[in-house]
Amino acid sequence: MRIPEALVEEIKEKSDILSIIGEYSTLKRKGDRYWGCCPFHNEKTPSFSVRPEQGMYYCFGCHKGGSLFNFIMEIEGLSFIEAIRFAADKAGVILPEQSDESEEDVIQRNSLKDLYKRVCGSFHYILMNNDQAAATRQYLTRRGIHEETILKFQLGYAPSDPNWLYGFLKDRNYSEDFLASSGLFSKKNSRWPLFYDRLMFPIYSNQGEVIAFSGRTMNNDPKSPKYINSPETALYNKSRLLYGLWQSREELRKTKEFYLCEGNVDVVALHQAGIKTAVAPLGTAFTQEQSRLLKRYSERGYILFDGDAAGRAATYKAGIVFEQQELPVKVIKLPENSDPAEILEKEGGETLKKVLKTSVNLFEYLLHFAMVSYDISTPEGKEQVVKELFPYIESIESEIKRDLCLGTLAENLGIESKSLLFELNRQTKKLSRNDIKTKQPPIQDQKMTDELFLILAVAQHREFLSKIKQYLSEFDFQDQRAIILYNALIECEKNNESNTESLMSRIEDESVKRIMMEKISTGELDENASELINTTLLLIRRRYLQKRSREINRIMSQATKDNHSWELVNELIIEKQTLDKEIEDLKVRE
Repeated sequence: MRIPEALVEEIKEKSDILSIIGEYSTLKRKGDRYWGCCPFHNEKTPSFSVRPEQGMYYCFGCHKGGSLFNFIMEIEGLSFIEAIRFAADKAGVILPEQSDESEEDVIQRNSLKDLYKRVCGSFHYILMNNDQAAATRQYLTRRGIHEETILKFQLGYAPSDPNWLYGFLKDRNYSEDFLASSGLFSKKNSRWPLFYDRLMFPIYSNQGEVIAFSGRTMNNDPKSPKYINSPETALYNKSRLLYGLWQSREELRKTKEFYLCEGNVDVVALHQAGIKTAVAPLGTAFTQEQSRLLKRYSERGYILFDGDAAGRAATYKAGIVFEQQELPVKVIKLPENSDPAEILEKEGGETLKKVLKTSVNLFEYLLHFAMVSYDISTPEGKEQVVKELFPYIESIESEIKRDLCLGTLAENLGIESKSLLFELNRQTKKLSRNDIKTKQPPIQDQKMTDELFLILAVAQHREFLSKIKQYLSEFDFQDQRAIILYNALIECEKNNESNTESLMSRIEDESVKRIMMEKISTGELDENASELINTTLLLIRRRYLQKRSREINRIMSQATKDNHSWELVNELIIEKQTLDKEIEDLKVRE
């Protein structure tokens, strides 16, 4: 969905950036800015600033910055559209619904939200107050889960009578067709509930709305699945959410580290033990979307899947996903055939905390289990270890880290590193690193140039873009960062977009975004903007003309030696005279 820019601007104008950011950091005015401790990293001396007249924020410590929408996206883990909706709700601005949804679809979505909120409240009330939930309350007590944690996760109980849920909802005027499509009832029998006689775990969206359930059986029927999860609906996509993330978000912002475990009960157990950043996938393999979600909140994490073969396989797969996102993780080795919930139940919260302190490097963990799984005294066994670990090694983005892993593997197997490197390159069909050409310095390591400074100023003062286009094109720039920003500005102009959010969305390089936010936040580009832009533009234009003039001298010299026609030389002379005249004019204007 694309929200009209005029409506985005209306939301910005009606939003109080100080009020919204003030919910996450205490701000105090100093001069034309407000300062506070950064909500994105731990600090004692405030380095986080807000400029309300521009609607921008910037942290001089962690270098995160942007507009109100960027702040909401970062702090709440939302997409751009979701952040706009978040701000619109706060500002009282009504947004059009998604363009690809009919009015009927919109009504369906809103009705589902209302339904799940009501059912969650009812399940929770029954668990806390009804005699038929007494055994479930005893189960939670036995597992060491206290009332405070039950309330935090709004745990509930679905009554054992399979007719109860349908009757309860019909009495509240929900239609049979709507209930059949709600995800709460069987597809084969629209009156038969998916959840009955189960401990219920509400699943929350990133906005804090209940959108699905997971239920653990409370009976001993061997035919009954231990866990049942809601099917995907118009509200719920299990690959894009994590159980416990909504309850963990505040602590994640503080600690910047997460604990990824296997199931809902483990998450609840860890929170009970005081580990308030525990999350889990929702009955599926860990996904790239879930990893990106964690990366919004965190800088590092720990994997503590069950200590069985299935848990080790899941750790391997999750490790590859984290490497692809360049999100560093360690592994907490649980005792074999145990999980966090069992440790809490049998040995208590303090023991569980001690277990969590015994983390190991992810590659060290994978290497250990690979080496004990095969007979490494034989060439075949060594080859199997290599084949098992190569998919993980190949997923590592950092060449330094990849080299270290290859070296460790070679040392443990008693083979040469170059043999492993050759085999890795052969299997992945990559060039040997000796064949890779020398790369230019990373963009973030380059110094500020006149070109970049000019385009940064124009990004802040768009009225000068037409003048820049009159004198320069992207081919006149040498600084790759200036080219990136210039092209983004041109695209914004083509689409009649003048806000900072649109510009930021067209820039993929994080270092360019960071520089832009930093310069805007310091106010360096505000004072004497017209003079600054004109002076820098003339300087760059004169530099380009002088370079072209020298190039013409070289071409003319070569043309004379090679006896080219006088007509060609004459054209070059005329061009050089024109260039020299413009250079002199520019010197006078400077």
